[in-house]
Amino acid sequence: MRKGYCDTCIYRDYVEKRKGRWVDFAEEAAKLFHAMEEGKYELVVSDHLETQLIQQGFHPQYAELLKRIGDKNVVKVTQTEEDRVKASQAAASSGRNEYEDALHAELAIKGGADVLITRNINDFTAYCNHPLLKIRLPEHIGLF
Repeated sequence: MRKGYCDTCIYRDYVEKRKGRWVDFAEEAAKLFHAMEEGKYELVVSDHLETQLIQQGFHPQYAELLKRIGDKNVVKVTQTEEDRVKASQAAASSGRNEYEDALHAELAIKGGADVLITRNINDFTAYCNHPLLKIRLPEHIGLF
């Protein structure tokens, strides 16, 4: 089964019902999470993601979403020192120094995700040509 890891911004789109100029971000996130609820994809999540959502005040909505998707469709990963070192190296090599995003990417890879779904593709330049992980917008999820 295909696996996807959603960047923090995708959860924020969903919870805050954010809209872009041309795209309804909340609707795209809802479609993605609905597909996961239906078992079409597995959702990879991490302790790093959960910490960010707690800090931003979105943990109750995140917990409810995970409950709806169900344990059988959720893969949970926990960061290690090795993951943090890899993320630090990737962030430094990208020239953008996006450590937090690089850690998301490392944890997505660790969890076996095929795709990392984000609104901020430019924050993942170190992973754009990664052989195991594709970086996509939610509306392009059918491409992986």
